[in-house]
Amino acid sequence: MISTTSALRVLYLEDNPVDADLTRRELARLAPDILLDIAATLSAARERLAPAFPPFDVVLADLRLPDGSGLELLTHIRERELPLAVVIITGSGDQEAAVAALKAGADDYLVKKTENISNLPHVLSAAYTSFQMRRERRATPLRLLYAESNAFDIDLTRRYLARHAPHIRMEVAASGEEILALLPLSSAEPAAPVDVLLLDYHLPGLNALEVIKILLQERRLDIPIVLITGHGTEEIAVQALRLGVADYLVKHEGYLHRLPGMLEQAQKQAALNKSLAQFRNLSQEFRGLLDAIPDSLMLIDRDMKVLWANSTASELLGIAVNGLGGQYCYNLWCDRTTPCEPCPVLHCLESGAPWSETVIRPDGRIWDIRAVPLMDEQGKVTKVIEVKRDITEHKKLEAQYIQAQKMESIGALAGGIAHDFNNILTVIISLGHIMLMQTTEGDPQRQNISDILEATSRATSLTRELLLFSRKQVSERKPVDLNDVLVKTGTFLHRTIGADIALKIVPHTSSLLILADRHQLQQVLMNLAVNARDAMPEGGELVLKTEQVVLDEGFTTAYGFGKPGAHALLTVSDTGTGMNRETLQRIFEPFFSTKEAGKGTGLGLAVVYGIIKQHDGFIAACSELGQGATFKIYLPLSEAAGQVSVAVQEQPVAGGTETILLAEDDDMVRSLMTLVLTEAGYTVIAAVDGEDAVRKFQENATSIQLLFFDLIMPRMNGKEVCNAISKMQPGIKTIFSSGYALDTISQKASLADGVMHLIQKPASPHDILKKVRSVLDNAP
Repeated sequence: MISTTSALRVLYLEDNPVDADLTRRELARLAPDILLDIAATLSAARERLAPAFPPFDVVLADLRLPDGSGLELLTHIRERELPLAVVIITGSGDQEAAVAALKAGADDYLVKKTENISNLPHVLSAAYTSFQMRRERRATPLRLLYAESNAFDIDLTRRYLARHAPHIRMEVAASGEEILALLPLSSAEPAAPVDVLLLDYHLPGLNALEVIKILLQERRLDIPIVLITGHGTEEIAVQALRLGVADYLVKHEGYLHRLPGMLEQAQKQAALNKSLAQFRNLSQEFRGLLDAIPDSLMLIDRDMKVLWANSTASELLGIAVNGLGGQYCYNLWCDRTTPCEPCPVLHCLESGAPWSETVIRPDGRIWDIRAVPLMDEQGKVTKVIEVKRDITEHKKLEAQYIQAQKMESIGALAGGIAHDFNNILTVIISLGHIMLMQTTEGDPQRQNISDILEATSRATSLTRELLLFSRKQVSERKPVDLNDVLVKTGTFLHRTIGADIALKIVPHTSSLLILADRHQLQQVLMNLAVNARDAMPEGGELVLKTEQVVLDEGFTTAYGFGKPGAHALLTVSDTGTGMNRETLQRIFEPFFSTKEAGKGTGLGLAVVYGIIKQHDGFIAACSELGQGATFKIYLPLSEAAGQVSVAVQEQPVAGGTETILLAEDDDMVRSLMTLVLTEAGYTVIAAVDGEDAVRKFQENATSIQLLFFDLIMPRMNGKEVCNAISKMQPGIKTIFSSGYALDTISQKASLADGVMHLIQKPASPHDILKKVRSVLDNAP
């Protein structure tokens, strides 16, 4: 039974009612989608076909009719060019009539036998398909360039094609030179205005073979060429085939009937060749695209054998691409005799769905493996595309990013703790200084108070270290003596490294003046000491030593860092477990750590490296397993003429009688600041937040000479309050205070550097009163 997308409409011309009924019943049984209409006479059939577009697809006509024949109906259909396929039914002895019908334009014929009725649906469908194909071909003309100098042959060919192949449009060229002039000079130019070149061998001027060489080899045109030769020129035809002609035709009686089919075949073959060339180019481009992908790609069959692989897979495996085909994927990648577990390819074959796994190989590399199924028409998985990507570095970066986020959160927490701690320290320091001023030289409590202030000084250093850890403390580089930093830091290190480690401090015999941030150098020493302690779990010796060295150009050239000149050298050495060459090369990388998970951030030595680089210095390390480690830090000696600042006895600061508007949201700090300023003679109007400060200024505007605001407050911050008051009294003097780091202050209060007076908490009463007097007196 045939099946079509729409019913096939058939007009059946048959005068025998028995045969007509038999055919109707058999078609209804065999092909119910064929609609059959019956006409008993030629005249009845002509009436049914009278419209310009008759409602039929195929005409099935008996050869013998009472008022004519099927051939007459065929002629009627073809002369009117009706879009109908025609099948002629003949008797068993009418083969010659059937052949005549085919020559007259019939699409097929069927011998009238009972056993042939079962073939009728197929014959009707095939005839209709064949007719449609010829019709489509005729609708698309074939442009022929005929190279021929003989006028008789030209006229004969033109008339034959007009009658038997009207879709072929012929133009004529009389010589080889004329052909070359009509066709493009190269394949890069627009396509030739012809589809096929029919070239007679005997042309005046250029030899036909020379024309073929120029067109196909020099100009590289893809135009199909059919060569016409005479008898006895088979050798010429063979040469032409070698040069690339599509076909050849020997000129003899009756040769023209082969011509239309040969021209059409040459055109089809040329189109096929062009498609194949395009496919090859596309295939090469696609292969190049797959080879450019940095992931391993493999096509694997159901036996898990490799059918195809890209160049990345070849490079990763160290095997040529052509050597991968036919090998088991698990043998190639894992040197196994059975599939791996887990295996995305195996899961994909079993489930019929895409599958992916992240696999850690024995060598520690991490692979993202994805498998995508390819299915046949029945939905069965026949092949699998496997994509492998090495994500080891990606996972490392991901872990570093997560670690960085954690450190950022810890840094933010540290910054907040430092702010609150600074407020507390402000109260302790201020009260301590007040108590110290209220005691006499012989008072036994005076030493206790001094010890309290010394402890608060250390606590102040701790907050700076917290801010430095959170990357919020601005580096304050001043002339310092490296020996002094070393000695004072050593007192803290004794408690840090433990009693089982002997700490030996060897300062240089003379001062080593460098331009540095004291607190950052202390952090460098602390980080190195902690690392040394962890490398000596059973105890050992840690040596800190300073000395003065002069680096020459030979040294800096040999080691590739530093500048020639005088340097302070800080050496930190331990007797710990030491490091191998691979570890030594990576110790300054961020997040690199040899400690197990949860026992190290991998930031300690990276921070050390960063600090030393900020100080225009450099650090070098040497170590061997079991031989301890030594770090050498080179810092340029300061060329400044000034000396290291030393503590001096604070001189009393003059007070005043001016009125100060104080805004501070911390109750303890506000009370303490009020006490300090009041004790110095000032009148203080205290506000608990920004809005309260604006309100109290409005009530006391004429008497207030100075604003003293905490910079970060609820409701309105100090900068916002200052802006509001400046609109009421432009130019009023203002001091801000804050326990936050400068970068946080700038973000929250939008302050520009150099346009404000700022006191960093914690501050002593002496520093507060000095700043107040300076601003009121317009001192620099």
